[in-house]
Amino acid sequence: MKEFVSVEFDAIPELVSDSEFRSFVEAYISEGCFADDRAEDVVQGIADVRGRRCPYPVRRMNKMLTSLQQGERLLVLTDDPVAKIDIRHAVRANGDYLRCAAYIGNFDAFLIEKGRAHDGGVWS
Repeated sequence: MKEFVSVEFDAIPELVSDSEFRSFVEAYISEGCFADDRAEDVVQGIADVRGRRCPYPVRRMNKMLTSLQQGERLLVLTDDPVAKIDIRHAVRANGDYLRCAAYIGNFDAFLIEKGRAHDGGVWS
């Protein structure tokens, strides 16, 4: 029997550290915008779907990813426990990259980089 080893995400430490990602998200939540230019260099779009239930978070993520260029990144904020699973699956199925993920307070935050061009993904 083969051993299954899960890969959490395709982290790039040079892009953003875990603590830096958390501070970006916390600043956005408390102030409604990013506190510094560094965050704006890392994040090109935000899908704040807190309070919404599946399938809305994944559909919104896919819709916003279609408007981004390859290599640009989307910040997704969700408090739906099912969405945290579905987002990871949708990212892989669509050929995108999950660059960072964190549980902050009572919600999850994901930094997703658009991979190849797609039409909204198989999870639209």
